[in-house]
Amino acid sequence: MRCSQPAPGCALRGRLASKVRPQNEAFGANHSDEPTASGLRPAPAAHPDRQALRVKPQSMPSPFWSRWLLMVTIGVMVFGLVPVLAPGLTRESFSWLVYADVARTAAFGSEAVVYIALVHAVLGAVMFGWGLALLLVVRGLFARGAREGWQIIAVSVAAWFIPDTAFSLWSGFWQNALLNLVFMLLFSAPLAATYRGFHEARA
Repeated sequence: MRCSQPAPGCALRGRLASKVRPQNEAFGANHSDEPTASGLRPAPAAHPDRQALRVKPQSMPSPFWSRWLLMVTIGVMVFGLVPVLAPGLTRESFSWLVYADVARTAAFGSEAVVYIALVHAVLGAVMFGWGLALLLVVRGLFARGAREGWQIIAVSVAAWFIPDTAFSLWSGFWQNALLNLVFMLLFSAPLAATYRGFHEARA
């Protein structure tokens, strides 16, 4: 509303307007509190630093290595079921591995043979459960490119390999340590091949 003649109120409004106008011009049109014609305020421009901090999309691992791990975990499950379903074959196999004689452990006595079969079956059942858990991780988190999937596999394999192999070498049964090394290499190949993709997928 404009004043048609000089008055104290008009002079006061004029002085206030002269002070507010430069502040609005310095603040910029993008930050104006006045709504636009559509009734919406314009969105502020994206800051370059915020764009740089955006998380990169997860990269999917190669199907080849996913299938590789899938076959290895199935192999672990089968290896764990053999002592449960075929205790005699398992006893003779480990007897040959350690003593180079399939009948050596049978000479320990019937009570010892029964106990060995029990230990083999318990360890086999644990391996079957571990292999099944790894299978679900490979088909889920790992196949989707989630870093947690890679970490679960790597950490669980290391947690098995290090104490098992260390005790085998300490007790003098290096043959079992070699068997552990075979499984470790089967897991290490896909984990090493996909390490960069999983750990560079995020900023």
